[in-house]
Amino acid sequence: MSLSFMHPAFLWGMLLGTVPIIIHLINRRRHRKHEFAAIAFVLRSKVRQARKLRLRRLLLLICRTLLCLLVPLALARPHFHSTATEAAVTDTGPAAVAVVLDTSLSMRYELDGQALFEQAQRQAREIISSLSAEDAVAILPCSNGFDGPLPGTTYELAEARRQVRAATPTYERADMMECISAATRVVADSPLPDKRIYVITDLTESAWRLDSPPPTIATDDGEMQPEIIVVDSTGGRELPNRWVDELSVEPAMALGPRGYSFNFIVRSSGGASAEGISAMVRTDDSALVRGFLDVPKNGTIHRTLSHQFKEGGEVIGSVEIDGDALQVDDSYPFVMQVQRDVRALVVDGNPSVNRFEEEVFFIERALFPGRGAPSTIRSRIVDTDGLARADLEAYDLLLLLNVREVPSAAAADIPVFVERGGGLFISAGPNLDPDAYNRTLGNLLPATLHIPKEADGGQAAFSAVDWDHPVFSIFVGEGREGFVSARFSRYLLTRPPREGTEVLATFDDGAPALLLRPHGQGRVALYTSTVSRAWSDFPIRSSFLPTVQQLAGYLSRSLEERVDERLLVGQSHTIPVPPEAEEILVMPPDGPPVGFKGEALANGEVVFSGTDRPGVYKVKTRMGRQEPVKSRGSSFVVVTDRRESDTSRLDPSELASHLRGSIAGGEEALLGGVGTGARRPAWSWFLLLAVLVFALEGWLCMPSGKRKARS
Repeated sequence: MSLSFMHPAFLWGMLLGTVPIIIHLINRRRHRKHEFAAIAFVLRSKVRQARKLRLRRLLLLICRTLLCLLVPLALARPHFHSTATEAAVTDTGPAAVAVVLDTSLSMRYELDGQALFEQAQRQAREIISSLSAEDAVAILPCSNGFDGPLPGTTYELAEARRQVRAATPTYERADMMECISAATRVVADSPLPDKRIYVITDLTESAWRLDSPPPTIATDDGEMQPEIIVVDSTGGRELPNRWVDELSVEPAMALGPRGYSFNFIVRSSGGASAEGISAMVRTDDSALVRGFLDVPKNGTIHRTLSHQFKEGGEVIGSVEIDGDALQVDDSYPFVMQVQRDVRALVVDGNPSVNRFEEEVFFIERALFPGRGAPSTIRSRIVDTDGLARADLEAYDLLLLLNVREVPSAAAADIPVFVERGGGLFISAGPNLDPDAYNRTLGNLLPATLHIPKEADGGQAAFSAVDWDHPVFSIFVGEGREGFVSARFSRYLLTRPPREGTEVLATFDDGAPALLLRPHGQGRVALYTSTVSRAWSDFPIRSSFLPTVQQLAGYLSRSLEERVDERLLVGQSHTIPVPPEAEEILVMPPDGPPVGFKGEALANGEVVFSGTDRPGVYKVKTRMGRQEPVKSRGSSFVVVTDRRESDTSRLDPSELASHLRGSIAGGEEALLGGVGTGARRPAWSWFLLLAVLVFALEGWLCMPSGKRKARS
């Protein structure tokens, strides 16, 4: 039995108990004696009465001191609760006992400077101490079910204590009914007749599936239910919490080509609320942008913070709010690839003195709109001879615009350029020789080129556009008007597309308009009309500029750099193995790297399952004897299941009703639990005692004559 207080601050009032003692000590000061013979006889006759007076004064001192102590003690609202030893059932003979220790994320919550899991470990040790030498016990640290083979019961209580000390909280979501089912299987395998299960948890509502019945054990006498004692590690207290939820990162076009909006939600539960808390987007180096928000009680608030990055590349960071008692969910990690500069080589196949007739004029305006519209694409324009002398390794994207044929000096370099990850865009036109392209780039083309065709009535239009593809996904609603109104007088026919080719758009007669095919690590796009006014008016439509920029970004893979892969804690992640890779290294948020090499790389992909904590996991690749280098776009994010952050507590009576008949001691055992007990208020007894002491003090202060008359 232990004592605790609801309002311990009132205990300071017990210092008033020193006041009567101090007064008593002052009154006991000895005065100088002067002998006076006339009253010596009288004093000798009053010795007996003086002894009674000293006793009465001592009783008054005790009463007044108790009164000063009992009143603050009663105001502190003390209560007794039972310990694990007292709550354990020991009078039913030897029992098979399973102790389920909740190791879920919410057990990291801190109360009074101590994590709930530490309190749960203490309660588990008390349960073990309450067992007799004839009882067998099994320890099950459990959150989302029990992984691996189930442990057996043991009579070695010291080993059980060691297992409790070795247990650690996880970052997973709890499923306590699944944990109870595992514990039931453990005690069912024991030959001991009595079965008992202790569940030490924080009673968060999200951890319990009350739609599933309590587990039972099959015996010769039929189905039986083990005793289930639920231990509340919080002592019945609420767990106010707030957390960051549902982060999404989107381009903020108003800020420029590298502007991004971080959209997130902050939620609260357990009665939590806050005003003016800080929210920020943070990287390893510094805080990028900061804001303030008010979180309603048990509510939700949406917030957006925007920032423009100066340079492209990988950015690792998090969205954070001011910390609280459960700090792990006060931040939401992210990894993003900010759009880098795309280096494009534009080959003009039909130079003209009138620039408005050139394909390059419209492409240049689309790729680099001008000073008022910044772009991440850096282009260089050359003719066919310039293509023959160009070093393609210096570029990410190659555009062949109405080029008659590819020079022999470049014909061998272009497939290698695409194979290594470059993007190739080919547009048709009056100068293009289909047969020459089929000979030089036949294995690279999405489809074999055929002959130009005059549009029926000279007014062909786009049809069957794949609006879900990244190239066209930005066009919604009225934004598609530029495609609907575009007209084509002529276009190039092709043979049936090759395997793996995507047809992103067709003309209204079904002929392909835009074809896309991957080749190695790169991509090839074929546009069967012109990017000038020669065969269509599409270049002067409003959708032409964003289409060219989207297509350039997709071919150079810069569009994909906005996407981060997000997993939940415990989920496996598949990592593709690049050609010629000798080793794949996965770098967790902390701890040593995990390597894969040899036969593990034979399937072209590896499966990483060590996602046991939230954060950003980086992936490095080693080629040959070189040092491992970070693979672009291969980092991934692991986050906690935000349902576990909801610390709203389950109504104990509801759980008692669900487990009715399988709880030792009925509902009271569930409400109090081991280590906390059914709380017994003691303040009323202290208050009653104070009233009695006050009455006694008043009686002692009465003159002796009145006391005799009253008695």
